[in-house]
Amino acid sequence: LYSRKKIIRNFIETRFESCFTPSSSYCPVYGEIGQYWILLLFELGETARCAALTAAFLKQLEDAYGFLLSHNKFKTEYDGLRRVDYDDYPKQALREAIANAVAHREYALSGPTLVSVMPSSVEITSLGGLVPGITPEDLEANISMPRNKLLAALMYRLGVIEAWGTGIGRMRSSYGDVDAEVEISITPNTFAVKLPN
Repeated sequence: LYSRKKIIRNFIETRFESCFTPSSSYCPVYGEIGQYWILLLFELGETARCAALTAAFLKQLEDAYGFLLSHNKFKTEYDGLRRVDYDDYPKQALREAIANAVAHREYALSGPTLVSVMPSSVEITSLGGLVPGITPEDLEANISMPRNKLLAALMYRLGVIEAWGTGIGRMRSSYGDVDAEVEISITPNTFAVKLPN
């Protein structure tokens, strides 16, 4: 017996053979061969590697999140007799960062969303900058104006995003009392989130 979310996901990934327009921009839900929306970059010591994801849209999102989790090292420290376990990056911050990058990017621009894993940080850069009418100050006030309304609604129904306007706050609160700051960088054509290790 399939849940409603599994039925919707199955329909999108196996039967939705055309593309749709969430706003005025092009966004394939069903991936075409050779089409990629997410590019993974990672550094291991002196070595840098790159991989492009070329599957259906939702599969690329799941693979990118899996990639981030596979590079999220689990660590243990001791505070006196007390054991303290933690990951390099809060899982909620990784999840929100990749989901928001995919939901809010400008698909009319042909370049991929960049997911960079480095020893000191994870950086996720998507194309499009802010939606016209939104300022950086609006982000602090939990204001959201989805660029891709249909895509955002679909991701909400699938449980990928919880609510509009809460992603940055969730990323920041996931760090708890750790003295680390989530950095947001915005240019006219890019939106980048830097999660510190």
